[in-house]
Amino acid sequence: MNTTGGDGYFLKVRRGEFAPAAVLLPPYLREQGLTHVVAPMSTRSGEAGHAMGDYRMLLYPFHVGGNLWSRGLTDRQWIEYGEFLGKLHSTVPSPRIESVLPAENYATTAPARVHARSAEAAVSNVLGAFWQRYGSAVTRLCETVCELTAKVRAGPHVICHADVHPGNLIADGDGPLHVVDWDAPVMAPRERDLMRGPCCLRTSRRRRP
Repeated sequence: MNTTGGDGYFLKVRRGEFAPAAVLLPPYLREQGLTHVVAPMSTRSGEAGHAMGDYRMLLYPFHVGGNLWSRGLTDRQWIEYGEFLGKLHSTVPSPRIESVLPAENYATTAPARVHARSAEAAVSNVLGAFWQRYGSAVTRLCETVCELTAKVRAGPHVICHADVHPGNLIADGDGPLHVVDWDAPVMAPRERDLMRGPCCLRTSRRRRP
């Protein structure tokens, strides 16, 4: 959206409340010097959002450029991406921020959901043939996931974006990165974010001639 003065903004609208961490963490990170973070703007009364009936709105500054899914990161941006993650993971949350950030517990509901839908999948016009051929293998994979999850040892937890893929990186050409979509941050081992790195690297390689 644009103002009459030509300034651009991005308005995020949601039915129901935003998670407290999504509202409070981005401004806190910018206060700590992480200028790549795109944070919601405060209202004139100092609040981070505005309510309108059942809906909640957050207003963000608009950054020219697109996300990096299709064109990838340049070499300079790849270095900048790594430096940003290093700063993010070394930032110590305040007591208030830590109180609203969920902690990684390594649990997953995916196996249970697969088991619950297996009978439906077996008779589905769309998935039936696939499930008849691969259903037992999928079930074994689910069992393996549960076994491995039970063996995970918790490592040191840091602030993680938890979804910092190229689609959530905005840049104009080779310009600076802007990190968006802080809807589900979490306290977790830094690998929670680092596992997104290979995805970014593959995208960057596809972009090159």
